Amino acid sequence: MSEAALRERIDELEEEVRQLRGATHGSPDLRYMIAFKISSSEAQLLDLLMREPGVSKKFLADQHSHLEQPWKLFDKRMHDLRRKLKKHDIYIDTVWGQGYHMTGPNRERVKAIVEAVK
Repeated sequence: MSEAALRERIDELEEEVRQLRGATHGSPDLRYMIAFKISSSEAQLLDLLMREPGVSKKFLADQHSHLEQPWKLFDKRMHDLRRKLKKHDIYIDTVWGQGYHMTGPNRERVKAIVEAVK
């Protein structure tokens, strides 16, 4: 392959990277997945906690009422998400009788890490 052909291919690949970065800019779930190496379902849960700092288990279960025992699914998903976020000193609290809560400083750390990945 000639040098000119290689340069052209590099330019094409760089443009693809720019487009992919632009596509992830508008998708918080994808940015969370990349920044924290989490699954799509964990990213959706994190996105919800970023928008609403407090989320009840009942709310989560109502969103997935078609599932049998949905709270077990969320307990597992929350456990996995907490484990992955803990590596970044980000914590999600359980508030007895209310559900899950993410404090302002933890939400700010999430934002900072996601911004750094851009």
